[in-house]
Amino acid sequence: MRGLTFGAALLVAIAILATPQIVAADDKGGSHRADATQDAFGNAVVTAMSEAGAPLPVGRRPTGSVSCRWFMPAVPPAGNVDFGQPVPGEPAAGLLEGQWYYLRCENADGALVREAWRVWTPADSAVMARELALQAADELVVPYPVPGLSPRIGVDQIVGLPTWLWVEPGSWHELSATAAIPGLSATVVARPVRTRWDMGDGSDQIVCDGPGVVFDFSRDERLQHTDCSHVYQWGSADEPGGNYTITGYIDWELTWTATNGDGGTLADASRGTSLDVHAAEIEAVICYRNVDCD
Repeated sequence: MRGLTFGAALLVAIAILATPQIVAADDKGGSHRADATQDAFGNAVVTAMSEAGAPLPVGRRPTGSVSCRWFMPAVPPAGNVDFGQPVPGEPAAGLLEGQWYYLRCENADGALVREAWRVWTPADSAVMARELALQAADELVVPYPVPGLSPRIGVDQIVGLPTWLWVEPGSWHELSATAAIPGLSATVVARPVRTRWDMGDGSDQIVCDGPGVVFDFSRDERLQHTDCSHVYQWGSADEPGGNYTITGYIDWELTWTATNGDGGTLADASRGTSLDVHAAEIEAVICYRNVDCD
């Protein structure tokens, strides 16, 4: 989809030998790499990397904006905008039907994000509303989710016992961006609607209504509850590398509205992060009275 610029391509690296592999992936099976470390609770910390190798904050800004201006051409285009190099002149005071104009758009960072030559017609207003919505969506940087597990990432998951699943709350928030030309603007809102978990063991995906409940390792687990968990039925010893690969997704819905009353939806989006976990089977030892089990 053209709508979201979901950052640059991400690269996977393992920060230290004890750190599990973390992979950012889109819902179409593409995988990207990221530097992976762990926080004090053992949860994944993912750093996005640009194609040039420079680190980028995941979700570099929660909101975005684009400002576009029309210019009168100092040298009119010669028949087709693909021929010649028309020079933009002064900003246009008004738009006249059949007149060539140069459109220049900059984002909040002052970077040029779009330029085009076009002939203005009355029907262009409705077309421009959706074009502005798409341009605004291009400024949204939807974060890759940071998964959390209990037992902690890097610790064996136990067959027959629930594995808690959640994404860090910072990954779960509404995003918006606006693009405007004089007299018209469009705003796009991206809302996280669900999390999905592929547990890597061939079971159906787990769908959770929200980000999941963060497990508090400082509290008694009997006093905590989640509706977002999975129970492994078999160990992962026979899997490639001896691990299951978990992928947690956040699904996003995108809507837009324009100041001329137009609006609608854009294609939904998903962003996911994958990690390898080992599921272990623990043998039960039954001790009878007066029998030493040591």
